[in-house]
Amino acid sequence: MLAKWTHPDRLVLPALGVALTIFAWLAWSFRGYTPDDTYIFLRSAQNAAAGHGLVFNPQERVYGNTSLPWAALLAAVTWAGLPALAVAKSLGVLLAGLTIVIAQRLALSIDTRAAIAAPLVMAGFLDLPYWGVSGMDTALFTCLVAAALLATARAPDGAPPHVAGLAWGLAAATRPEGVALGLIALAWLLVRGRWTRRQVVTTISAFVIPIAAIALFALAYYGDILPNTYWAKRWGRVEALHRGLIYMRAFVMA
Repeated sequence: MLAKWTHPDRLVLPALGVALTIFAWLAWSFRGYTPDDTYIFLRSAQNAAAGHGLVFNPQERVYGNTSLPWAALLAAVTWAGLPALAVAKSLGVLLAGLTIVIAQRLALSIDTRAAIAAPLVMAGFLDLPYWGVSGMDTALFTCLVAAALLATARAPDGAPPHVAGLAWGLAAATRPEGVALGLIALAWLLVRGRWTRRQVVTTISAFVIPIAAIALFALAYYGDILPNTYWAKRWGRVEALHRGLIYMRAFVMA
């Protein structure tokens, strides 16, 4: 009887429940964390809702946020009269929690034990609730990347490849670094599968269209396709390599 109830198949959903409970507790413990970058989004949202444009300062067309979709979403929330900060934090927690759910679905493609371990490991990854409750665009991007990975993994087994292309395109439209991740994933997918020419074209188109739409809007509205943070944080090659090695050392030590 004990073996029946401890069979791996019966532990998949309980493991997810435990993981989400741990995640919710951690998110609640971090509820007071709000970085200054969140207020950049909120300021832009307030200006947009007031008719001054999606900018930090009225009459200054500066691409001052890292995610136009997230800024536009908060602008809509502000225009509707809802508390933008509370909505941003709540939505971030929901998206981060959904990431855990998607991760378990992805792990199921490996085996049942992986599906038990994956959500528990992610629940203990403090960055997920930490940034999820921050009100930033991080949770949206993370959730879209997880969904894109799931769609990519399922494509060789018969799922439409253009779904993966669209998911990566939406992730890349949310944050610029999604472009590099999408290119790597789609290159693997197109090499791995035997697709018709039409499937290849639709997959690439689904990836490119959201990115092109955001880039064209940014170029027309701000005069630049890259956020201002790119120009503010751009360093020389030697300095960039040095900083990168410092980050890598900190990551390895942690």
